[in-house]
Amino acid sequence: MKGKRLSKPKIWRGRVFFLGILGLFAAALLCWRLVSIQVLDKDFLQAQGKARTWRTVEIPSYRGIIFDRKGEPLAVSTPVQSVWVNPKEVDFTQSNWAVLAKILMIPQAQLVQRIAANRTKEFVYLKRQINPFAMQDLVKLNLTGLHFEKEYRRFYPTGEISANILGVTGLDHQGLEGLELSFNQQLAGQPGQYQIIKDGFGKKIQQLAMSQAPQRGKDIQLTLDSRIQSLAYKTLLAAVKKNNAKAGMLVALDVDTFEILAMVNVPSFNPNLEKIQSLEGMRNRAVTDLYEPGSLIKAFSMASILGSGRYELQSVVDTHPGWFKVGNNMVRDVRNFGTLDLTTVMTKSSNVGISKLTLSLPPNNLYETLSQFGFGQRTHSGLAGENTGYISDAGYKNPFALATLSFGYGLVATPLQLAQAYAVLAAGGIKKPLSMIKPDANQALTAERIMPEAVAQIVTRILSATTQLGGTAFRARIPGYDIAAKTGTIRKVTQSGYQKDQHVALFAGFAPVQAPRVAMVVVIDEPQNGQFYGGQVAAPVFTHVMSRTLSMLNVVPNNSSSAAKLLVEQ
Repeated sequence: MKGKRLSKPKIWRGRVFFLGILGLFAAALLCWRLVSIQVLDKDFLQAQGKARTWRTVEIPSYRGIIFDRKGEPLAVSTPVQSVWVNPKEVDFTQSNWAVLAKILMIPQAQLVQRIAANRTKEFVYLKRQINPFAMQDLVKLNLTGLHFEKEYRRFYPTGEISANILGVTGLDHQGLEGLELSFNQQLAGQPGQYQIIKDGFGKKIQQLAMSQAPQRGKDIQLTLDSRIQSLAYKTLLAAVKKNNAKAGMLVALDVDTFEILAMVNVPSFNPNLEKIQSLEGMRNRAVTDLYEPGSLIKAFSMASILGSGRYELQSVVDTHPGWFKVGNNMVRDVRNFGTLDLTTVMTKSSNVGISKLTLSLPPNNLYETLSQFGFGQRTHSGLAGENTGYISDAGYKNPFALATLSFGYGLVATPLQLAQAYAVLAAGGIKKPLSMIKPDANQALTAERIMPEAVAQIVTRILSATTQLGGTAFRARIPGYDIAAKTGTIRKVTQSGYQKDQHVALFAGFAPVQAPRVAMVVVIDEPQNGQFYGGQVAAPVFTHVMSRTLSMLNVVPNNSSSAAKLLVEQ
């Protein structure tokens, strides 16, 4: 009996010891957890807490304005509101949801489905960039879970006139096309940020201080003149419609600075619409599309001929009987012009004459000249999508290829490249970088002489003669001004070869001859209304735009005999 009484304290002591050990272990775990929370995982847990209660809200930055050369705005940002909901807060029992759907022009069933499908989220856009009138009605609804966010929307005052050049921005206010894309980093600026604290239900309970202020985007000033741009676009649009053409392009350059005064394309598009109607109209054809220049290239072939030193203005070439064979191929004129001097070769636009003169010189003579004028190279204008063009080198081995190159076949160029080349002639053989962005007043312009001034002046005299009666460019004459110009007409080439019923009409020149100020190129693609020659279709556009451009730039008319004679004739 005594042994049994002695065993009870031993059992009790074992239990106490076990419970004590268990308590110490629990206390150790608690201490470890406290150390882990307060010391080891402090930063992680604080970050997780903030992630569940703190939110960073972005403050949109104001995108820089795009101005023309006179300071007129071409692209500006206007404040707008976007509508969003927190699906966790939405109460569909409120009757005004039907009114909301009507204002947003979204079917109510679709609106409900979109919100219901995102019940686990706290942010869902319903519609971006609402117009101010609709916003007034939305605010009055006072719907639970409905919120508004300030954004900016891009507005283009000139609409479709400069759309191909300026491009567009997306809903996030980032550039998608044109100059908006090329200079997006400069224009966009930096968005700001501020933080808010939300409760467990996602409701805002406190707004904290701004952590980063928004930085406004930088403005840029273009070399475009809105007056000339508008005039050129309206004139070109009328010509494209009149001739039932596929497209049209016009480029005008300042001869003194090589700044782009106007660059227009038809078709175009309205960048202010919410949805772009035609992607075809967004292309800046003046820098992306390539065309064989046709007879426009004869001005540079003539520069190559005169620059060789073997010929002078009085030199003659026999084009009888109006054709000649080069290997197994034939070069033809529209008729037999007989013996021609260099001026008449150009005024009659003789393929035979220009080919014979070119073939009498080393093949590299013409290739080097064309390369110096910028063909086959980018102009470095800074415009998105600019094409380099191409010059076939087949003429080094094939005389017929060299002959056709001399009158504009075997190379392709953009309208901008053609305008640059004619500006070099107008500048007396000086080539400068093309510019779409207005340079700094203290920025020195680089210039390169690519041909003797005397040669450029002779070519200018020859081109001026083509605008007189009997010349191919006589429709380009402008009362009070002497014009140097050249027409061009080519057949379009497809996979099946050159087409008889598809043409491109071109016209290029500069004015006034005595002190050139503006160089211009006009291209009408596939005119289909009976006329297709450059002198018939493109020349009237050149004349109308050039005459008014010279007036806008305050270029004083000259008193030359040719101008006086023209005034009498008209």
